[in-house]
Amino acid sequence: MMAHVSTRSKAAAQGSELVTVKRRASPTRRGLDSWRTADGIAFSTWDQWFLLLVYGERGGTWSALRDRLRDRRRGMGFAQSDAEAKLSHLDDLERRWESLGESSREVLRGECLGQQLARQARAQILEQYVDDRDKTAPMRETPRVRLRERALRGYWSRFPVSPASSEQALRAELEARDFYGERATFGLARRLDAAFGRQLRRAAGAAEQVAVIRAFLTSLLLAMERADDSCGILGDLARDHFPKYFTASWRETGLSADVYYRDLIEYAVWEDYGLLGPREMAPFFKRLPKADVVFVDGLLKELRAELHAAELEYQAEDALTFLGALHVSKKSFDVFEELAREMGSRHWERITTMAESALDVGHRDLAMSVFAAADQPGFHRDYLRQQSHRLLGGRPSARPRAQHLTIVR
Repeated sequence: MMAHVSTRSKAAAQGSELVTVKRRASPTRRGLDSWRTADGIAFSTWDQWFLLLVYGERGGTWSALRDRLRDRRRGMGFAQSDAEAKLSHLDDLERRWESLGESSREVLRGECLGQQLARQARAQILEQYVDDRDKTAPMRETPRVRLRERALRGYWSRFPVSPASSEQALRAELEARDFYGERATFGLARRLDAAFGRQLRRAAGAAEQVAVIRAFLTSLLLAMERADDSCGILGDLARDHFPKYFTASWRETGLSADVYYRDLIEYAVWEDYGLLGPREMAPFFKRLPKADVVFVDGLLKELRAELHAAELEYQAEDALTFLGALHVSKKSFDVFEELAREMGSRHWERITTMAESALDVGHRDLAMSVFAAADQPGFHRDYLRQQSHRLLGGRPSARPRAQHLTIVR
């Protein structure tokens, strides 16, 4: 595109020819355009924009830019997903940057100057939303995307029979429409139920049965994402069929306990439609053999730490809630107070559940200690104080614990 700038001299004003000066406009830069290659590592225009906000602005640092993006992530919808995408790119860029030699860094820093470039960088990173077609690979493969996909299908290759083929058949029932309204969801539920039943009847042996049921878990979650389940028909399917996975003969198939537990628990943590909450998982936890309790406890702690490091706090809190549900189911009273201290008053039900479980077996002092440990600044602090008064006749306060608690597992 050509930009035209016309000027007229005094002579031109007296009748001489109009003189037109033509200048080339600066080409529009896109984030995915190649910028530089240093020490064999490719950098894009996105990288230049990010580096400008890290090194080219007063007070700019890696942590300062990360904090600015975290502030944007506190929004909802597009703001949250956009900030997560850019934080993921920033993490990837920092890893590549740290692998450079100092001389290469100095050269690249020198090209992160200029007011026009600074304005463009601020607009692209801190003001505008990135379009899907302009996203880098790290922007697409955020921690949320990677860990959720792992929870849905990430362990299937280690099953004796992969659930993938069963899921493909079930997805055929889903893909007739992009979205199912409330009335259409009834028909979708009937078709999914029928297809699941047919596959289960055709399954030859325990390994295929486990694969079919596991595929149904993921398929039903995908159905929830594209359907209006206001009447709870898909939720009813979950309550009818999910317990089959808890009681399936998975050990007979050769499936390892590590894979079975990781796969199911990660699915439960990432399922956020109430299909597998703490109450629904209670029968699973109660069936756990004593020898597996320590392993599942460690798995939930490991998963929570991973989610926390990825700044996926909603899922990290779910992992902590399931940890509490595990120990309530196994009546592991010795860890209640420690769990309550870690949980605080961010959510109320997991605290009252532990307190009521202690009261059910006469451990009143432990119930008071649970409320006292959770009595921290948080959204549900006042409500938990009310529940403490309702159950124990007073506000939370530290009381002497019994020296020995009966632990039943």
